[in-house]
Amino acid sequence: MEIVVPRSQTKWMLDQPDDVLSSLHALNDVLFTDYNFLEPGFANGQYGIHVIHRCLARKLPLIIPDLEDEVNDAMDIAFGTDTANWKSVNLWDAWMVIVPRVVTRLLVGHPASRNQAFLDNMVKFTADVVRNICILNMFPKVTHPIVGRLLAIPNWWHWRRSYDIISPILKKRLYDMECQERGDPSYANWSPPENFVTWFIRLAKEEGRSDVLSPFVISRRMLQVEFAAIHTTVLTGHSLILDLLSSDPSKGFLETIRQETTNVLREEGGKWTKRGLSRLYSTDSAIRESMRVSCLAPSLTKRKVIAKEGITNPVEGWHAPYGSYLMLSLSPIHLDNEIYENPEEYDAFRFSRVREEFQARPDEAKTYEDHL
Repeated sequence: MEIVVPRSQTKWMLDQPDDVLSSLHALNDVLFTDYNFLEPGFANGQYGIHVIHRCLARKLPLIIPDLEDEVNDAMDIAFGTDTANWKSVNLWDAWMVIVPRVVTRLLVGHPASRNQAFLDNMVKFTADVVRNICILNMFPKVTHPIVGRLLAIPNWWHWRRSYDIISPILKKRLYDMECQERGDPSYANWSPPENFVTWFIRLAKEEGRSDVLSPFVISRRMLQVEFAAIHTTVLTGHSLILDLLSSDPSKGFLETIRQETTNVLREEGGKWTKRGLSRLYSTDSAIRESMRVSCLAPSLTKRKVIAKEGITNPVEGWHAPYGSYLMLSLSPIHLDNEIYENPEEYDAFRFSRVREEFQARPDEAKTYEDHL
């Protein structure tokens, strides 16, 4: 049973404790993680997500130069360097060149991000997961232990091939960081590369998680991060370009974004910086507006009722029994004309105009609520 929670009850749903409404249990069911991610229980694989939540924002300034380098190289491969002649480009294929390389640079670093065999297996694993979700939804649940294991054979194959490629990198990083921790004088001036693998090892040591400090486990914990990053980023980027290119040229969306990025890059000395990226107001607005109009899924917020007695909404009085799902439907909110003017229209600068209007006010007219 799935119950769509009205917008008025969003806060009530999100405020429920994890032992009543569980997002982990819902994700485990939606993604069929017992089969797709090669081990039972979504929670077992959550340490990789935990590492991203703890470290990515804090370490962002340190990894931006690497990401800039990888994006520039990937863009040249996807779109070419010939500026004199036109060429046809498959937009989806272009994003599938760019995103896996950038994700791998963030997770493992160079040279794995340029290893085509590793990239191919990572992309194929992502495709395996999506395919298996579609197929398993067509089978009765009682058949999943058999069908799920059969469908996951390609998942195992593609993970194993990618593991064979990066296991030497993982082993060396573990060894190097262990030597530095022991005070080996040859590592006095050595610093580990700032990426997911380093963060994973460092955080696991801080939290006493020796059970995850092996190349085998680290590579497994990367799977969900890889899937989430590739799957959502490619879809978002693909929709963004289509929304921009299909808009009325007289609105000047592309010209404004091009001018903004050019100006900010020049002001930051020709290099990507955290401060510079945070100033791309129009670009950020165009991305957010595309995510609103071209929504990835009907619902990205789902909770499973795991309290044995179920849960009852105190305002409307309906009861959700144990094992049922509560979800927020995104499209009715994103396309609600009481929230957005002309909600079905792609307006690239819908969100940046709000910021510009706020900043144009005199200081005495700016309120804390409006700032939020």
